[in-house]
Amino acid sequence: MKNKAWPVSLLMSISLSACALDPFTLDDPSTFAELSPDLPTVVKSLRCEVTTFIVENRLRSQIWHDILTKSGTSINESDADHASSILRDYPYIEIDSKQFAAIGFDVKNITNLGINIQNDWKRPHLNISRTFHIGPTYSDTRTFEYAPPMAIAQVADLGPGKNFYKPGTPKIPPASAYTGAYFYHPTTDEHFYCYKSLAYSNSKTLFDAANEIQQLVEHTKSYSQYAQFQRIYVGERTLAHWLQDKAADLTKNRHTMFPTPESIAIGQIYYTFTLDAKPGIDARYTLTATVINPFIPDISGSLEHSMMFYVTLNTPDAAISLGAKQGNACNKEVKDAKCK
Repeated sequence: MKNKAWPVSLLMSISLSACALDPFTLDDPSTFAELSPDLPTVVKSLRCEVTTFIVENRLRSQIWHDILTKSGTSINESDADHASSILRDYPYIEIDSKQFAAIGFDVKNITNLGINIQNDWKRPHLNISRTFHIGPTYSDTRTFEYAPPMAIAQVADLGPGKNFYKPGTPKIPPASAYTGAYFYHPTTDEHFYCYKSLAYSNSKTLFDAANEIQQLVEHTKSYSQYAQFQRIYVGERTLAHWLQDKAADLTKNRHTMFPTPESIAIGQIYYTFTLDAKPGIDARYTLTATVINPFIPDISGSLEHSMMFYVTLNTPDAAISLGAKQGNACNKEVKDAKCK
């Protein structure tokens, strides 16, 4: 009895290889099982979460700046208790307004196909049995990736760049001097903005503005009506609130009431999250006969789809912190330091 399974298996492997090397039929990495995440909506959510954090952080930074300015170039000890309470209530991190924050996503499809065919057949002759084995295999992996980098100015603000005053409506509140969140929006692209205008607010002072934007950061019940994007949550906190809390943790070893050489330089706040799905299938058939023992074609396949999103915020010391690990962060404040 002749076994014809192995040449068929070999021809199948060769034909499948030819299909896998086709450079003209490619997959769309942004779709998975005919489903596609609404990437513009996700990117808007990332943009708005990061911008909300940046604006509130800037307001808190201004509060600190004003307090230290009133106390002179260095705060005196008599004001330390008051400044300490402000630090506890309005912690912030120094964000470099001259740099950009990076946001982006990386979507990827990875398809795997494998065939493993075991052929064992025996040739008995008198008291002797000879076994021949051939097991053609085939596997291919196809990867398709889409990862456009994007950036947000770290001087970004909420709302339009100017006030679009509407006749017959109240003037914008004095707090508009601190953030464009209080400007009236143009009606042509209202839904582009992260929040509805706070033009009808009663906020006047810097503290009022900081307290009100904080409500947007936390997405409190009374301010949830203003959001025009889907909030991203890290645990039970919005991403903006999570970034704020991580910044507060980092600055505990940075900000003090008086100048000190003990403080650390903070480089970046980086957050990434990946969503991954990997369905697969394995099909196997076994045939056992007198001279074929056994014939087992094993076919397996899987499709992996991953979506990775990231946020990177830079402080004025980002280059120093990243360069310190490679020994490339010269301290120019040290006397006679020979920095390039």
